[in-house]
Amino acid sequence: MVISSKERKQLIDVARLYYEDNFTQAEIAKFIGVSRPTVSRMLSDAKDYGLVKIFIDDALADTGEIEHSLMENFSLQAVKVVSVTPGDEKLILQATVRESALFAARFISPDDCIGVAWGHTLFELVKNFPLLSFPNVKIVQLMGNIDSATIRSYAMEIINNISIRLGTENAYTLPCPIVVDNAIIADILLHDTKINQILNLARNCNKLFINLASPTKYSCLYQAGYLAESDIAFLKEKDSAGSIGCRYIDHMGKLCHPQLNARTIGVDLEDIIRTEMVLACVADSRKAEILHAALTGNYIDVLMVDSITANLVLNIQAKKAET
Repeated sequence: MVISSKERKQLIDVARLYYEDNFTQAEIAKFIGVSRPTVSRMLSDAKDYGLVKIFIDDALADTGEIEHSLMENFSLQAVKVVSVTPGDEKLILQATVRESALFAARFISPDDCIGVAWGHTLFELVKNFPLLSFPNVKIVQLMGNIDSATIRSYAMEIINNISIRLGTENAYTLPCPIVVDNAIIADILLHDTKINQILNLARNCNKLFINLASPTKYSCLYQAGYLAESDIAFLKEKDSAGSIGCRYIDHMGKLCHPQLNARTIGVDLEDIIRTEMVLACVADSRKAEILHAALTGNYIDVLMVDSITANLVLNIQAKKAET
């Protein structure tokens, strides 16, 4: 089925009014100047064309039990497990971030200095934050950016969105690439006054929102040309579980690529682990191994995760306990 871009926009606008803004069909009809049956038909068309997908939570898992198991197995201060069913990855992401955003907001205080990483999940999480008024809060980018026009890190969008959502103008970006050619260049950049000031601010944040990534060619660092084939091969050889804040760790949570680490600009693993509170949101079962490694290394204090990934993490933990 093919529809015009104009009709597509009309159907999406009506669906947003109904599903997101909680307008009744009669209210929408009056607002856009059509009959109520026409609105009903448009909502039906929006589902038929795949513009609206209904997520029905029929998961049998008791999230309370999963949360308790995660708390028992790892050094966590708080856990939010969002019940999802296998299927559409976008629906799993949206369901997870919507509940997680409200949960995460509970941990933000008026005088926090909050460090934020980048990535798609964090971008979606921040979009769903409630509107708050914390004018004294500081927002700081934790690591350098990528410069690809086709591979998005969402770094600037995240900084802008979270500052708007928290009602603060104290937002700082890190004006440099995430990875450079060699350690000498990294050292020179770290001595730049502006970069040094922002990094010092990032290192002294009392709360962090970090990102996790798998050590594969699908990672944005590889796609954007910051990791070479040799880096991926080295990470595989060292049995890397993935990265936390673009710092690659093994399955025990230990740094596993010192050479790449020396070329990476951002907060270090030591900075992350000594922060008062580190928050992470995961809505991708492919990140179960890196999440388990990050939990094993005690890098995360507050975890928000979908139920599928949470169960995979617990399965990994159970297998390790057997060996």
